[in-house]
Amino acid sequence: MKEPLRVWLALLAAEKAVVSAVERTLDGHRVPVSWYEVLVCLARAPQGRLRMQDLASAVLLSGSGATRVVEKMESAKLLMREAAADDQRGRTCAITDAGRKLLAEVQPDFFLALDGCIGERLTLAEQRSLATLLSKLS
Repeated sequence: MKEPLRVWLALLAAEKAVVSAVERTLDGHRVPVSWYEVLVCLARAPQGRLRMQDLASAVLLSGSGATRVVEKMESAKLLMREAAADDQRGRTCAITDAGRKLLAEVQPDFFLALDGCIGERLTLAEQRSLATLLSKLS
């Protein structure tokens, strides 16, 4: 088997294992993985807001997929959409206090899930090496 194929298959298997562990954890909080991902991206963004197109790229959703997720999250009062300050045709999303509160409630269990599927299997040095190697692919 050629090495790039072996790497790709290993990446897929690792992603499936990690996402499954995270999904099980987030299901207990009734939070879809896509919502958690959006909240994390917005919380890390300057002033807690991103343009819709940047958010869609950051969470690896199509434009229409991001719109559907954002609409549901806006209905749940976890974020709000507004006209972009520099372009009235553009839209930005901003995390709300309720979104920050939910993120804070879910994060401890999220990190426990990650620790169970990553931290217990890889040393800290291996985790750092893996993060460095994977960042070269994106």
